[in-house]
Amino acid sequence: MLNSSYKHIATKMSKRIILFGTIFIMILYGNSAFGQTEQDTGVKDATLRIGAKVGMNSSAFTIDYENVTDTKKGLLVGGFASYKLLDFLTVQGELLYQQSLFEPRDNIVGLQADFLQRKSLDDRKALGQFFTGSVVSEYMASLISKSKWKNISILDAGAGTGILTASAALRCLDLGCTTVHAILYEVDCEALPNLEQTLMIVQKTFARQNRSFSFEIRCENFVLARPDKDPLSRDFDISVINPPYFKYSVTQSPYAKAAADLYHGDPNIYASFMAVVMACMKDGGQMITITPRSFTNGLYFRGCRSYLLTESALDLIHIFKHRNKMFRDKGGRTK
Repeated sequence: MLNSSYKHIATKMSKRIILFGTIFIMILYGNSAFGQTEQDTGVKDATLRIGAKVGMNSSAFTIDYENVTDTKKGLLVGGFASYKLLDFLTVQGELLYQQSLFEPRDNIVGLQADFLQRKSLDDRKALGQFFTGSVVSEYMASLISKSKWKNISILDAGAGTGILTASAALRCLDLGCTTVHAILYEVDCEALPNLEQTLMIVQKTFARQNRSFSFEIRCENFVLARPDKDPLSRDFDISVINPPYFKYSVTQSPYAKAAADLYHGDPNIYASFMAVVMACMKDGGQMITITPRSFTNGLYFRGCRSYLLTESALDLIHIFKHRNKMFRDKGGRTK
Protein backbone atom coordinates (compact mmCIF):
# COMPACT_ATOMS: atom_id res chain seq x y z
CA MET A 1 0.00 0.00 0.00
CA LEU A 2 1.42 3.37 -0.96
CA ASN A 3 -0.01 6.46 0.62
CA SER A 4 1.55 9.47 -1.05
CA SER A 5 1.20 13.09 0.05
CA TYR A 6 2.40 15.82 -2.28
CA LYS A 7 4.34 18.80 -0.98
CA HIS A 8 1.46 21.27 -1.23
CA ILE A 9 -0.23 22.84 1.76
CA ALA A 10 -3.93 22.87 2.50
CA THR A 11 -5.66 26.20 2.18
CA LYS A 12 -7.79 25.95 5.31
CA MET A 13 -6.19 25.50 8.71
CA SER A 14 -9.00 26.60 11.00
CA LYS A 15 -9.11 25.07 14.46
CA ARG A 16 -12.28 24.46 16.39
CA ILE A 17 -12.84 23.19 19.90
CA ILE A 18 -14.81 19.95 19.85
CA LEU A 19 -14.65 19.04 23.52
CA PHE A 20 -13.91 20.77 26.76
CA GLY A 21 -14.74 19.53 30.19
CA THR A 22 -13.70 20.04 33.80
CA ILE A 23 -14.44 17.84 36.79
CA PHE A 24 -13.96 19.20 40.31
CA ILE A 25 -13.94 17.57 43.72
CA MET A 26 -14.64 20.20 46.37
CA ILE A 27 -13.63 19.71 49.99
CA LEU A 28 -15.33 22.13 52.34
CA TYR A 29 -14.02 23.10 55.74
CA GLY A 30 -16.10 25.00 58.24
CA ASN A 31 -19.58 26.43 58.25
CA SER A 32 -19.21 28.85 61.14
CA ALA A 33 -20.95 32.21 61.71
CA PHE A 34 -18.92 35.25 62.58
CA GLY A 35 -21.39 36.24 65.26
CA GLN A 36 -23.12 38.62 62.91
CA THR A 37 -26.84 38.98 63.39
CA GLU A 38 -29.70 39.59 61.07
CA GLN A 39 -29.87 43.10 62.40
CA ASP A 40 -26.25 43.73 61.38
CA THR A 41 -26.25 42.29 57.86
CA GLY A 42 -29.74 41.28 57.04
CA VAL A 43 -28.54 37.68 56.87
CA LYS A 44 -29.59 35.25 59.55
CA ASP A 45 -26.58 32.95 59.18
CA ALA A 46 -23.65 34.79 57.68
CA THR A 47 -21.07 32.10 57.07
CA LEU A 48 -17.52 31.64 55.85
CA ARG A 49 -16.55 28.54 53.99
CA ILE A 50 -13.04 27.58 53.06
CA GLY A 51 -11.98 24.50 51.19
CA ALA A 52 -9.90 22.87 48.51
CA LYS A 53 -10.54 21.97 44.90
CA VAL A 54 -9.01 19.09 43.02
CA GLY A 55 -9.99 18.40 39.45
CA MET A 56 -9.06 17.46 35.94
CA ASN A 57 -9.85 19.06 32.62
CA SER A 58 -9.71 17.75 29.11
CA SER A 59 -9.86 19.58 25.81
CA ALA A 60 -9.69 18.31 22.26
CA PHE A 61 -8.96 20.28 19.11
CA THR A 62 -9.34 19.22 15.53
CA ILE A 63 -7.82 20.70 12.39
CA ASP A 64 -10.61 20.49 9.89
CA TYR A 65 -8.78 19.76 6.65
CA GLU A 66 -6.55 17.11 8.21
CA ASN A 67 -9.10 15.42 10.49
CA VAL A 68 -6.45 15.29 13.22
CA THR A 69 -7.53 15.57 16.83
CA ASP A 70 -5.18 16.73 19.56
CA THR A 71 -6.22 16.04 23.14
CA LYS A 72 -4.81 17.85 26.17
CA LYS A 73 -5.36 16.84 29.78
CA GLY A 74 -4.52 18.78 32.90
CA LEU A 75 -4.66 18.64 36.69
CA LEU A 76 -6.18 21.46 38.73
CA VAL A 77 -5.57 21.99 42.44
CA GLY A 78 -6.20 24.97 44.69
CA GLY A 79 -8.22 26.51 47.45
CA PHE A 80 -11.21 28.79 47.79
CA ALA A 81 -13.06 30.83 50.36
CA SER A 82 -16.68 31.99 50.18
CA TYR A 83 -18.51 34.43 52.39
CA LYS A 84 -22.24 34.86 52.45
CA LEU A 85 -22.98 38.56 52.66
CA LEU A 86 -26.72 38.56 51.94
CA ASP A 87 -29.34 35.95 51.31
CA PHE A 88 -28.85 36.46 47.59
CA LEU A 89 -25.17 37.41 47.57
CA THR A 90 -22.12 35.26 48.25
CA VAL A 91 -18.58 36.37 47.53
CA GLN A 92 -16.09 33.66 46.63
CA GLY A 93 -12.39 33.81 45.86
CA GLU A 94 -10.31 31.03 44.33
CA LEU A 95 -6.65 30.33 43.83
CA LEU A 96 -6.05 27.50 41.34
CA TYR A 97 -2.95 25.92 39.87
CA GLN A 98 -3.11 24.00 36.61
CA GLN A 99 -0.49 21.53 35.46
CA SER A 100 -0.62 19.73 32.13
CA LEU A 101 -0.31 15.99 32.45
CA PHE A 102 2.41 14.15 30.56
CA GLU A 103 2.17 15.02 26.89
CA PRO A 104 4.76 13.03 24.93
CA ARG A 105 4.13 14.91 21.70
CA ASP A 106 5.01 18.24 23.32
CA ASN A 107 8.36 16.93 24.52
CA ILE A 108 9.08 15.37 21.13
CA VAL A 109 8.44 18.66 19.35
CA GLY A 110 10.71 20.38 21.87
CA LEU A 111 13.57 18.00 21.07
CA GLN A 112 13.21 18.76 17.37
CA ALA A 113 13.21 22.51 18.01
CA ASP A 114 16.32 22.18 20.16
CA PHE A 115 18.18 20.42 17.35
CA LEU A 116 17.09 22.93 14.71
CA GLN A 117 18.42 25.78 16.84
CA ARG A 118 21.83 24.15 16.94
CA LYS A 119 21.99 22.99 13.31
CA SER A 120 22.86 25.64 10.76
CA LEU A 121 20.82 26.08 7.61
CA ASP A 122 23.87 25.41 5.42
CA ASP A 123 24.53 22.10 7.17
CA ARG A 124 20.92 21.02 6.73
CA LYS A 125 20.94 22.09 3.09
CA ALA A 126 24.05 20.01 2.43
CA LEU A 127 22.21 16.92 3.68
CA GLY A 128 18.93 17.78 1.98
CA GLN A 129 17.22 17.89 5.35
CA PHE A 130 13.66 19.19 5.68
CA PHE A 131 12.22 18.50 9.11
CA THR A 132 8.57 17.63 9.48
CA GLY A 133 6.37 19.73 11.76
CA SER A 134 4.11 18.18 14.37
CA VAL A 135 0.84 18.94 12.57
CA VAL A 136 2.01 17.24 9.37
CA SER A 137 3.55 14.28 11.20
CA GLU A 138 0.33 13.70 13.12
CA TYR A 139 -1.66 13.83 9.91
CA MET A 140 0.68 11.41 8.15
CA ALA A 141 0.45 8.98 11.05
CA SER A 142 -3.35 9.23 10.99
CA LEU A 143 -3.25 7.62 7.54
CA ILE A 144 -1.94 4.36 9.00
CA SER A 145 -4.61 1.70 8.74
CA LYS A 146 -5.24 -0.78 11.52
CA SER A 147 -3.31 -3.99 11.02
CA LYS A 148 -4.54 -7.45 11.81
CA TRP A 149 -1.20 -8.01 13.55
CA LYS A 150 -0.50 -6.83 17.10
CA ASN A 151 3.28 -6.88 16.61
CA ILE A 152 4.37 -4.13 14.23
CA SER A 153 7.73 -3.24 12.67
CA ILE A 154 8.46 0.34 11.55
CA LEU A 155 11.16 1.50 9.14
CA ASP A 156 12.39 5.10 9.13
CA ALA A 157 14.76 5.81 6.26
CA GLY A 158 15.78 9.29 7.40
CA ALA A 159 14.80 9.74 11.01
CA GLY A 160 16.05 13.21 11.90
CA THR A 161 14.97 13.66 15.53
CA GLY A 162 12.34 10.94 15.18
CA ILE A 163 9.08 12.85 15.00
CA LEU A 164 7.61 10.71 12.20
CA THR A 165 8.45 7.39 13.84
CA ALA A 166 7.15 8.72 17.16
CA SER A 167 3.85 9.73 15.55
CA ALA A 168 3.60 6.39 13.74
CA ALA A 169 4.34 4.38 16.89
CA LEU A 170 1.85 6.34 19.00
CA ARG A 171 -0.73 5.84 16.26
CA CYS A 172 -0.09 2.09 16.43
CA LEU A 173 -0.52 2.26 20.19
CA ASP A 174 -3.90 3.96 19.74
CA LEU A 175 -4.87 1.25 17.26
CA GLY A 176 -4.27 -1.47 19.84
CA CYS A 177 -0.83 -2.77 18.87
CA THR A 178 0.95 -4.45 21.77
CA THR A 179 4.52 -4.56 20.45
CA VAL A 180 6.24 -2.13 18.10
CA HIS A 181 9.86 -2.33 16.96
CA ALA A 182 11.42 0.47 14.91
CA ILE A 183 14.63 0.54 12.89
CA LEU A 184 15.77 4.06 12.10
CA TYR A 185 18.45 5.29 9.71
CA GLU A 186 19.97 8.73 10.15
CA VAL A 187 23.12 9.89 8.38
CA ASP A 188 23.53 12.98 10.57
CA CYS A 189 25.15 11.71 13.75
CA GLU A 190 24.60 15.08 15.45
CA ALA A 191 20.89 14.31 15.53
CA LEU A 192 21.30 11.00 17.34
CA PRO A 193 21.11 12.27 20.97
CA ASN A 194 17.80 14.05 20.29
CA LEU A 195 16.58 11.07 18.28
CA GLU A 196 17.31 8.67 21.11
CA GLN A 197 15.57 10.91 23.64
CA THR A 198 12.50 11.06 21.39
CA LEU A 199 12.34 7.29 21.17
CA MET A 200 12.79 6.95 24.93
CA ILE A 201 9.71 9.16 25.40
CA VAL A 202 7.75 6.85 23.12
CA GLN A 203 9.09 3.83 24.99
CA LYS A 204 7.92 5.22 28.34
CA THR A 205 4.50 6.03 26.85
CA PHE A 206 4.12 2.42 25.73
CA ALA A 207 5.28 1.13 29.11
CA ARG A 208 2.59 3.17 30.89
CA GLN A 209 0.01 1.11 29.01
CA ASN A 210 1.85 -2.19 29.52
CA ARG A 211 2.90 -2.25 25.88
CA SER A 212 6.36 -2.67 24.38
CA PHE A 213 8.28 -0.31 22.11
CA SER A 214 11.87 -1.05 21.10
CA PHE A 215 14.16 0.57 18.59
CA GLU A 216 17.48 0.33 16.79
CA ILE A 217 19.27 3.40 15.43
CA ARG A 218 21.68 3.01 12.52
CA CYS A 219 23.90 5.96 11.68
CA GLU A 220 24.14 5.03 8.02
CA ASN A 221 23.12 6.36 4.63
CA PHE A 222 19.92 4.47 3.94
CA VAL A 223 20.10 4.43 0.15
CA LEU A 224 23.75 3.39 0.04
CA ALA A 225 23.28 0.81 2.80
CA ARG A 226 20.52 -0.90 0.76
CA PRO A 227 18.97 -2.88 3.63
CA ASP A 228 16.50 -4.40 1.18
CA LYS A 229 19.26 -6.68 -0.11
CA ASP A 230 19.22 -8.46 3.24
CA PRO A 231 16.29 -10.95 3.21
CA LEU A 232 15.80 -10.35 6.94
CA SER A 233 15.22 -6.64 6.30
CA ARG A 234 12.29 -7.06 3.93
CA ASP A 235 9.64 -7.54 6.53
CA PHE A 236 8.45 -4.08 7.61
CA ASP A 237 4.81 -3.27 8.23
CA ILE A 238 4.93 0.53 8.22
CA SER A 239 7.19 3.30 6.97
CA VAL A 240 6.31 6.99 7.29
CA ILE A 241 9.02 9.10 5.66
CA ASN A 242 9.90 12.61 4.59
CA PRO A 243 12.94 11.81 2.43
CA PRO A 244 15.66 14.29 1.51
CA TYR A 245 15.18 16.14 -1.75
CA PHE A 246 18.04 17.05 -4.08
CA LYS A 247 19.48 16.24 -7.48
CA TYR A 248 22.90 14.68 -7.88
CA SER A 249 25.49 14.10 -10.56
CA VAL A 250 24.72 10.98 -12.56
CA THR A 251 28.43 10.49 -13.28
CA GLN A 252 30.17 11.38 -10.01
CA SER A 253 27.72 10.96 -7.14
CA PRO A 254 27.71 7.73 -5.10
CA TYR A 255 23.92 7.85 -5.43
CA ALA A 256 24.11 7.39 -9.21
CA LYS A 257 22.70 3.98 -10.12
CA ALA A 258 22.49 3.12 -6.41
CA ALA A 259 18.98 1.74 -6.98
CA ALA A 260 19.44 0.74 -10.62
CA ASP A 261 18.29 -2.82 -9.88
CA LEU A 262 14.92 -1.41 -8.77
CA TYR A 263 14.20 1.23 -11.39
CA HIS A 264 15.81 2.93 -14.36
CA GLY A 265 17.08 6.50 -14.10
CA ASP A 266 18.51 8.96 -11.58
CA PRO A 267 15.83 11.66 -11.22
CA ASN A 268 16.23 12.80 -7.59
CA ILE A 269 17.42 11.31 -4.31
CA TYR A 270 13.90 11.11 -2.90
CA ALA A 271 12.96 8.65 -5.65
CA SER A 272 15.69 6.27 -4.48
CA PHE A 273 14.49 6.57 -0.88
CA MET A 274 10.95 5.68 -1.91
CA ALA A 275 12.06 2.72 -4.04
CA VAL A 276 14.37 1.20 -1.42
CA VAL A 277 11.75 1.64 1.31
CA MET A 278 9.19 -0.07 -0.90
CA ALA A 279 11.60 -2.97 -1.41
CA CYS A 280 11.80 -3.36 2.38
CA MET A 281 8.06 -3.64 2.96
CA LYS A 282 6.24 -6.90 3.51
CA ASP A 283 3.14 -7.81 1.50
CA GLY A 284 0.33 -5.63 2.80
CA GLY A 285 2.75 -3.14 4.34
CA GLN A 286 2.08 0.59 4.33
CA MET A 287 4.45 3.25 3.04
CA ILE A 288 3.36 6.83 3.67
CA THR A 289 5.66 9.40 2.16
CA ILE A 290 5.80 13.17 1.81
CA THR A 291 7.09 13.97 -1.65
CA PRO A 292 7.12 16.69 -4.28
CA ARG A 293 4.69 16.19 -7.12
CA SER A 294 7.46 15.80 -9.69
CA PHE A 295 7.45 11.99 -9.54
CA THR A 296 3.91 11.88 -10.97
CA ASN A 297 4.94 12.97 -14.47
CA GLY A 298 7.90 13.47 -16.78
CA LEU A 299 10.40 11.12 -18.38
CA TYR A 300 12.97 11.36 -15.59
CA PHE A 301 10.64 9.68 -13.11
CA ARG A 302 9.09 7.15 -15.47
CA GLY A 303 11.22 4.29 -14.18
CA CYS A 304 10.46 5.15 -10.56
CA ARG A 305 6.73 5.45 -11.26
CA SER A 306 6.71 2.11 -13.02
CA TYR A 307 8.44 0.41 -10.10
CA LEU A 308 6.15 1.90 -7.45
CA LEU A 309 2.95 1.09 -9.33
CA THR A 310 4.17 -2.44 -10.04
CA GLU A 311 5.18 -3.17 -6.46
CA SER A 312 2.35 -1.39 -4.66
CA ALA A 313 -1.23 -0.18 -4.87
CA LEU A 314 -1.72 3.57 -4.66
CA ASP A 315 -4.27 4.00 -1.89
CA LEU A 316 -4.45 7.74 -1.22
CA ILE A 317 -3.07 11.04 -2.48
CA HIS A 318 -3.44 14.07 -0.23
CA ILE A 319 -2.63 17.38 -1.88
CA PHE A 320 -1.28 20.17 0.28
CA LYS A 321 -1.61 23.66 -1.11
CA HIS A 322 0.58 26.68 -0.37
CA ARG A 323 3.62 24.58 0.43
CA ASN A 324 5.57 27.75 1.24
CA LYS A 325 3.54 27.97 4.47
CA MET A 326 3.56 24.41 5.77
CA PHE A 327 6.94 23.21 4.54
CA ARG A 328 9.06 26.34 4.91
CA ASP A 329 11.90 25.88 7.39
CA LYS A 330 13.44 28.55 9.58
CA GLY A 331 15.88 29.45 6.86
CA GLY A 332 13.12 30.25 4.39
CA ARG A 333 13.60 27.19 2.20
CA THR A 334 10.57 25.42 0.78
CA LYS A 335 10.60 21.78 -0.17
